Amino acid sequence: MPPRRVVYTVLMGGYESLVEQPLGGVQGADLICFTDSVHLTSDTWHVRRVEPVFPADPNRSSRRPKILAHEYLADYDESLYIDNTVLLTAPADVVFDQLLSATSPMALVRHSERASLREEFAKVVENGLDAEWIVTEQLADYERTASQVLDGPTLWGGILARRHNEPSIRNAMQTWWEHVLRYSRRDQLSLPVALEAAGLDLLVHNLDNRRSTFHTWPDKSANRDRSRGAPLPKAPKLIAALENELAMRRSSASWRVTSPMRRMAAFVRGFPRWRRLTASTAVRRAGSRRRRSPTPTRRRRRS
Repeated sequence: MPPRRVVYTVLMGGYESLVEQPLGGVQGADLICFTDSVHLTSDTWHVRRVEPVFPADPNRSSRRPKILAHEYLADYDESLYIDNTVLLTAPADVVFDQLLSATSPMALVRHSERASLREEFAKVVENGLDAEWIVTEQLADYERTASQVLDGPTLWGGILARRHNEPSIRNAMQTWWEHVLRYSRRDQLSLPVALEAAGLDLLVHNLDNRRSTFHTWPDKSANRDRSRGAPLPKAPKLIAALENELAMRRSSASWRVTSPMRRMAAFVRGFPRWRRLTASTAVRRAGSRRRRSPTPTRRRRRS
C-alpha cells in the first residue's frame, strides 16, 4: 500500500498572500494550508484554520504546525512542508521521490547562501529578523554546548520532507520546537542543533534554494509585507522601556505604602544566615513564653 502523502504550508498574521500550487496536488498528495484567517480561500489548497498559540506573535505561532507535523497530520505517513513563497514546478509525487530515500526518515536542503550556521546568526542580526539580545544569547549557549554544529552548514527551512510519525522524528521535532520557544523564532538557527542532539541519519541535498527541477523561490505572488511581522525591540530599547515602567511604579501610591516592608525585608536579607536563624528562634521562644500562662497551685485543705 503506497504511503499517504501531504504537502502543507502555514500562513499566519496576514502579512502575505497565499501562493497557489497548480501542480503540487495533481498527483499523489493532498495540499493543506494551516492559517489563522477566517476569510482565506484557495483554488488549490484545503484550508484548515488553527488558533495561533501566541496571538501577538504570528511568526512564532506559525512554527508550531510547521515543526510538529505529527500533531497536525497524524493521518498521513509522509509530509512535505514548503514555505508559502515556495512554488512547486513538479507534481508532488515526483518531489517526494526525489527528496526522501527508503532509508532516511527526513530530507532537507542545505542553505545555498550561507557558509556556516555562524553566518546565519550574523545575518539574522544584520537584517533585523529578530531581537539582537535573544540571538546573541542563543549563540553564546550554542558555543558552550554545540560549537561543532555552529561550524557546520545552515539547513534551509523552506522545504522539509519527513516521515513525521516515526518516533525518532517526533522526538527531534519536539526538541526543535522547544528551542524555538526558548530562543529565536528564526527556526533555521536551532534546526541543526536539534537534529544533532537526536543523532538522526538525515539526507541533506545540495540544491540551489532559488530554483531546482521541482521548485522556485521566492514566488512574487506572495506580496510579502515584512513590516507586519516586525521583530521584537532591540535590547537597549527594551531595557529603557522596563526602566521607565519601574520608575512609574516607584512613583505610585502603592509603592510608597509598601516601602517600609521592603526596607525591612532588605534589612533581614542583609543579616548573616546564622543571625537570622538565631533571631527567628528567639522570637519564637519569646512568643511561646508569652502564650504560656502560669498555672495556679491548689492548696490542700487542712482537715
